Amino acid sequence: LIEALAQVPKRADHELIWNLDGWDEIEARILDLIHDAKRYLLVSGWPEELALLAGALQAAHQQGRKIALVHYGTPKAAWPFMVYVHRQEKVIAKERHGRTFCITTGGATALIAHIPSEGVVSAALSANRTFVGVTEDFIRHDIYFLKVMKRFGAELVQRFGPDLRYLRDPFTDVEQKSLPSRKRGQPTVNPSS
Repeated sequence: LIEALAQVPKRADHELIWNLDGWDEIEARILDLIHDAKRYLLVSGWPEELALLAGALQAAHQQGRKIALVHYGTPKAAWPFMVYVHRQEKVIAKERHGRTFCITTGGATALIAHIPSEGVVSAALSANRTFVGVTEDFIRHDIYFLKVMKRFGAELVQRFGPDLRYLRDPFTDVEQKSLPSRKRGQPTVNPSS
């Protein structure tokens, strides 16, 4: 068995995705990420977790790191960096059965945590390029959406309902009654079948 294990190829740490359980371990890793960030931080979180991380985030900002924060719900305190307030926090918490916390450090490392309504907090941490890229895209897309909502929110609510249910549903598009005809080999624009 020992000889067989020696033959298993070793993976570099940056290829691994580490599973974490319990808030204490997760918070320690988040604080390490904030402290070790070189260029910027993209953060997405809720007041409960952000209150615990406020000092570290403010220190990182004072040390010159750029920070953008997606804040679910109304902030309880002023932040010295860019904050995008996500006002659909109750709908999101219900859909996700709890809260999430995401952070990326300059495209180098990412952590995604799930804080369930009941049960154990869990997270994944990695420097894997794909994992980091997807996490960063998730936060950036929330920021894009929140910028659009700030400017066109009333129109979007009128079109898609008060909780934007028709916008959030990936399987339907109320404004597109049927799929457009397409030639064989062309990609489907709305695969809602």
